[in-house]
Amino acid sequence: MRKFFLIIFFFILTYNVFPTHFMGGEITWVCDKDPLSPNYGQYTFTLKIYQDCDGISFTYFDEFLTVHNNPAITQITMPFLDTNDISPSGIAGSETCYDCDNQPFGTFGAVREWIYQSAPTTITGTPPAGGWHFTWGSCCRSSNITNGFSDEDWTLRAVMYPYTDPSGNVLPSGNMCHDNSPIFKEQAKSILCTGYPFSYSHLAFDSELDSISYSWAEPLGIEFNYDPNNPTGIALAFDPPYSVNSPIPGLPTLNPNNGEISFLSNTAGVFVTCVKVSAFKCGQLVADVFREVQVMLKSCGTLPNGAQNSPPVITEPIGPQDWITTLNPNTGLPSYETTVMAGEVVSFSVVATDNDINTTGNLQDLSLEVEGGQLDPTLAISSQATFTVTSSSPGNVAGDFFWESDCDHMQDFGCGRQGGAFTFNLKAYDDFCPANGIVIATITINVIPPQPDLRCLAVDSIGGVDLFYYFPQGVVDTNIKYDIYHSKNEGGPYTLVDSTFYPETHYYHLGSNADVSPSYYYLLGSVTCGTNLGGSDSLLYSDTLSTILMNDLEPHVLRRS
Repeated sequence: MRKFFLIIFFFILTYNVFPTHFMGGEITWVCDKDPLSPNYGQYTFTLKIYQDCDGISFTYFDEFLTVHNNPAITQITMPFLDTNDISPSGIAGSETCYDCDNQPFGTFGAVREWIYQSAPTTITGTPPAGGWHFTWGSCCRSSNITNGFSDEDWTLRAVMYPYTDPSGNVLPSGNMCHDNSPIFKEQAKSILCTGYPFSYSHLAFDSELDSISYSWAEPLGIEFNYDPNNPTGIALAFDPPYSVNSPIPGLPTLNPNNGEISFLSNTAGVFVTCVKVSAFKCGQLVADVFREVQVMLKSCGTLPNGAQNSPPVITEPIGPQDWITTLNPNTGLPSYETTVMAGEVVSFSVVATDNDINTTGNLQDLSLEVEGGQLDPTLAISSQATFTVTSSSPGNVAGDFFWESDCDHMQDFGCGRQGGAFTFNLKAYDDFCPANGIVIATITINVIPPQPDLRCLAVDSIGGVDLFYYFPQGVVDTNIKYDIYHSKNEGGPYTLVDSTFYPETHYYHLGSNADVSPSYYYLLGSVTCGTNLGGSDSLLYSDTLSTILMNDLEPHVLRRS
């Protein structure tokens, strides 16, 4: 018996002396809404863990989520699913890029991702107002953290809240799941070079187009003390000058709408960050998911010519859409935004260039990517977006983006909300080590209803009127109908003259008598668009245009007196 207790004591001692060097992670879930699926109505939870490869590895055995505020289920089993080495790779500069297999002991930089996923799980009942909380935690953090919490425990968490639909039903209820949580589409960034401006987004994606907002959040300590009524009761304290809203050096900013984090740091160190993503359906909070990431900022050495490595430069999107460029006030880095009508094809080309020479005496090899939920075939709503690299050579890479928007990209679940915002990361990086030079630009595409565009009226000699109008540029949705309304008085009443369908852009109205008095017209667009509750039409009005009545007047002859 004494030997048995000694073995347990030795295990506990070893566990504390050799921490796992947890670097972050997140908890998310999906709801199976397919009535034909054998898992219909069940949740599947995913736990992702990021680990410093200088610590003890996590295991291939089950992990367990703790469930709070639901007496029917207190724990969810999370079997091991996969593991990936997500360390930087490339050509050595003043240092080498290490992976989890070759990193020397005591060196930081190699990172492993561990993925655990539950079986389809039934959760009965309805969450209380404070939500069902899902947590997972253990020991220990790195001993080298700069902004606090060295060697502390950690807790990851996520919260599922109740939702009251337009009919007054509170969901989820019974034993049926209801909603998906946001998920993160951008891989966690764990090692970055100091000395140049940097922007990136964790790129949360909600497959139901719930509204998403981002905010900083507190890293948490020991899970045993987690209280769902006061989750921040186990929040860890930052060491000054760092804080929840400024966890890294370089004046970091977090855009609450697209999640873009921007900073310019000349300070090296290891910094813990935590971002909360909140999902709102019809204005109601339905989910909070948290992503914690430990970031190492380091001086990465120089190129053979003695200069600091610089990230690639990306052109702005070039294509038929008009893009609004916004420069971050702290870093000067751009983000891009455009608005399209449902049915438009969104397309653009981008080029990334880099003139840096690596240790082989050659230009660096570059990678160019676009990431976002609409590029993932398992997540894309309706039509999937694509990004294709069209050319690549040392120091230069180009690619084309293509996406057919449609009315499915405007689901509102009965809220009356029209339009959806889709965010993508445009990313270029080189092959410099120990950390790739990387630049990320956030791209936002707003999809709005296809509003009729009545451009011009022309009156002929017998008072007939030609109407000229346009459908959205690049439209591919042929289910758009425009009703033409006419009145002889601006205030009405207006009567329906006729209906016209895509792709017709001209209509002639005989008998308008526009040669006698003005005629007034507007178009009413009707297309099944922007709803997930029975296919009701979204009705959209054009501007009202008027003909102009020109009276011939007797010419006046100016005579000299």
